[in-house]
Amino acid sequence: MIMNKLYTFLALAATASLTCAASVPEITAKPIDFQAKLRVATPAPQVNKVLATADHSNDTWNLLGDGTYIASVLAEVYGGVTETPVKVYESNESPGVYKAVGVWADMLGVQTQELIVDASDPSFVIVPKQDTGLIDNVDKETYIASWTYVFTEEMGYPASVVQQGIPEYIPTLADKVITFPAGSLALQWPNAPEDSKYETDPTEWYEGSTAGALVLPGGTYVSEWQLLGEATVSGDMLFTLFGATPAEYQANIYKNNKTEGLYKVEQAIQGLYNALQFNSAAPDITFDASDPENVSLPLCKTGIGSASAGSYYLGSYSEVVADDPASCPDDYKIRLVEDETHLTFECPATSLVIYATAGQLYPGNSQPVTISVKKQSGVTALAPAVSNDAAVEYFNLQGQAIKNPASGSLVIRRQGTNVTKVIVP
Repeated sequence: MIMNKLYTFLALAATASLTCAASVPEITAKPIDFQAKLRVATPAPQVNKVLATADHSNDTWNLLGDGTYIASVLAEVYGGVTETPVKVYESNESPGVYKAVGVWADMLGVQTQELIVDASDPSFVIVPKQDTGLIDNVDKETYIASWTYVFTEEMGYPASVVQQGIPEYIPTLADKVITFPAGSLALQWPNAPEDSKYETDPTEWYEGSTAGALVLPGGTYVSEWQLLGEATVSGDMLFTLFGATPAEYQANIYKNNKTEGLYKVEQAIQGLYNALQFNSAAPDITFDASDPENVSLPLCKTGIGSASAGSYYLGSYSEVVADDPASCPDDYKIRLVEDETHLTFECPATSLVIYATAGQLYPGNSQPVTISVKKQSGVTALAPAVSNDAAVEYFNLQGQAIKNPASGSLVIRRQGTNVTKVIVP
């Protein structure tokens, strides 16, 4: 958790650990009783309310032009699209303060919602606390802010302390792109009821795990993730544990261009979500294959919880169970196998585990799982980047060009060298 990272730096508290002792050599398969912890949101009747001290509500604004808002903690939580065209304005009274109009249009159904971003200090960008305009199905109003705002404005830490303690969570502005590192944005539900099924504390901020950006007019965003293509996921990817029948499905897989051996599987357990009829997008998972013979999967969200066991997290046996990942038995090691045509993650039975926050540990796969992608397959083999000047093209999932995709359809969107899957508004 980001809170623990800063507290550790300040020596105020020790970072909590979710790892389990090596005294658990085997994990017995046991179906679990669960409830979906999947949020649903509807548009609020009134939006555009900024709640921070300096809300810029009386500023006048200069239209800079067309920009792009990429990803967001909101898209992660509520399943929205990851790329949205926006109009970008700059405050006449406060240079470096920007307003993006049209964010979250797919979720709100309107093009008027605004996001205020204070980039007056390009090395320490702040997203002030503001109303997103989305009403959660349980917890009501949904607020957004950056951790740079929470720690400095609400908790009173100097910016220098935050920069030293959690530099990886600080948004920055460079070359007309405001970059939001993974986890740098957070949500709050201040009117959550005491009996919230999400166990929401209305005073706390909840971090996301999705990186993104606000691309200002004339800027170009190059993601650190290169889309390799659509992978086939086969085997028991958590299915048996949650009472579902294993099924084969597709998921995009990415390679990190900055960190060697890092791979991301987009919506990796979507097959389980589909089998359980969850109307939401599954979270991504990130494999560390710096050692291809013993691939690590640090604990990550599944989006699923149990009334008795709390929230469920997915991880690899070598990372979660073994004291030393290198000492993990070979039968429990995930491997990355690469040849001339395919890149494949091979997960033997019980090499994936589920950790419940109440303390239970469960096997994540009773059968072997493979996640395999064919190299350089069609339009999805292009490295992602965003240029606001490039023409937008659409393709169906078979790679065929579409001139006018139907509203609500899932398509491949290409703009310049950026290729993403989106739902057409």
